[in-house]
Amino acid sequence: DMIPGFAFLAALLLKDIYVATAVLMLCEVALVLYYRLFKGQWHKMHLGLAAMVLVFGSLTLLLRDPRFIQWKFSVVNGLFGAAMLIAPLFLGQPVFKRLMADKLPGTLPDTVWRNLGYAWALFFFTLAGVNLFLMQMIAQGSLSIEQWGWFRSVGVWIANIVWMLLTFGLAMRKLEKTAV
Repeated sequence: DMIPGFAFLAALLLKDIYVATAVLMLCEVALVLYYRLFKGQWHKMHLGLAAMVLVFGSLTLLLRDPRFIQWKFSVVNGLFGAAMLIAPLFLGQPVFKRLMADKLPGTLPDTVWRNLGYAWALFFFTLAGVNLFLMQMIAQGSLSIEQWGWFRSVGVWIANIVWMLLTFGLAMRKLEKTAV
C-alpha cells in the first residue's frame, strides 16, 4: 500500500511533479485492480483514494498546476480526521473498535476506543495543516517541491508508524485480558 507514495517520490526526484503525478495515478489504479483480481474484493479505502488521486491528478496534469495534487493530501487527511469524529455517530461505536476489537487478545474500555479516535483525528488534521503550511513555503520559494515530496512520502510514513506505536502502545496498557 506504500508503493504509490514511494513511486511518486522516485518519479518526482528523477523527473518532475507531472510525471510523478501520472505515476501516482497509475499506481493507485493498479492497487485497486490488484485487490480486485488477487484478493477478490473492491477495497473501499483504495477505491476512495484512487478516485481522489484521479480527480486531483487530472487537474494537476490538465492545468499544469502542481497545487492540485498537493491539495489532495490535505483533503484526504482532513476527510480521515472528520471520519474519526463523525463515523461513531453513525456506526454506534468508535471506528477503531469496529475495525480492531475482534483482533485483540482482550477488551478495551469504550473511553480508550473513543480517545484513540480523537488522537487519530488530531493526527490527520495535523498532517493536513502541515501540508498546507508546506504548500505556502513552496509558494514563497523557501521549500522545493522535491522537499515536499520527501515529507509527503517518507516523512508521513515515519510519522504514521511513530503515531501508531505511540497511540496503540498506550491503549494496550489499558487492555483487559480475556480469560483463557
